[in-house]
Formats: sequence, structure tokens, C-alpha cells
Amino acid sequence: QTRFLRDLRTVPNLLSLSRIVLVALSVVLYLKGYVAEGLIVGVVGGLTDYLDGYIARKTNTSTELGEVIDRLGDLFLEILAFVLLVKLEVTTVYIFMIYIFREMVVLSARQYASNHGGNLKSGIFGKVKTNFLGYGFGLLLVHYSLMNGSIEIGFLAGEGIRDGMEKLGYVGLYGGLVASYISGTQYMGGFLALYNGEKS
Repeated sequence: QTRFLRDLRTVPNLLSLSRIVLVALSVVLYLKGYVAEGLIVGVVGGLTDYLDGYIARKTNTSTELGEVIDRLGDLFLEILAFVLLVKLEVTTVYIFMIYIFREMVVLSARQYASNHGGNLKSGIFGKVKTNFLGYGFGLLLVHYSLMNGSIEIGFLAGEGIRDGMEKLGYVGLYGGLVASYISGTQYMGGFLALYNGEKS
């Protein structure tokens, strides 16, 4: 049994993999008209991001493979959610481009560091970014679905509550983008320190 297969079968890593499957399924369900089901599956998929890390720490089963799969799961969730929001015209393609540019820069910096014996670890703002975007996506999708009549939730019937939900959703979306660029500058600081150290 190889190290890869052993690590892949740990509960935290299986949860991270399930996030990819659940998020993809949620988007398909949503676009096929099963809006409530899609939202529920998406929420469950998002919650695995909390569970995998918690279980890994509690059971001491953190692995390097887990870091890769968890990062992939987060990226997959965020990209699909952005694409869905753009399709629904809840946000614009320009906002998505701002997001994707940051991700490309960070991935390139991390790749360089990996190729040269370094490791650019995520910081607190990276976690803030993931959480803000996640809550923002959820609130905006629920708000959109309520407004176009795709779902009905009694305690969210009030106009004031729905307006507040929309505003909080955009706070999450834009706040997540701001946090992503703050964390991006930290990644670039690590990249420059490694690069300049090699050249000195």
C-alpha cells in the first residue's frame, strides 16, 4: 500500500474529496431547477471544509496530501460559485476576473517556492478570505432564489430581512476579495524573500 493511497483513505481527506463532488452536484441541481436541493447540498459541501480540518487535528491525521486536496476543494468551490453568480448576474465577470487573477498569482508563487525548496503557508487572511467568500456565496444565492420565487422560506419573507441578507452577502463577497489580496501580498512577500535569497 503506497503512502498516497494510505493518506487518501483518511477520513479528513475523504471529506475534502466529498466537497468537490458535493459542490459540483449542487451547481448541477441548481441549474436543473432543483434549487432548494442544490442549496442544501452546497451548504453540506461547504461544511466539510470545517469538518475535515477539525477531524484531522483531533485524530492527528493531518497529511501533506490533505493540504493539497483541501486547497483544491476550496478553489473548486469558489470558482464554481463565482461562475454561477456571474451566470445569474448577481455579480459581474470583472469581479470574477479580480478573484481569478489573485489565485493565479498565488498558485504561481507557490509553485516557484515548491520547486526551490520553499513553502509558502497560508495565514489568517487566507482563512478569512475563504470564510467570507463562503458566507457571501450562500447568502447571495439564497437571496436570489427567494427574490425570483425559486424557494420560499417563511421567516425570510420580510423585505427588510431580504435586503439585509443581500447586503451581508455582498459584504462577504467583497470582504473576501479584500482579504484575498491582503493574504496575496503576504504570499508575495514570502516569494520575494525566497527569490532574492537565491539571487544574493
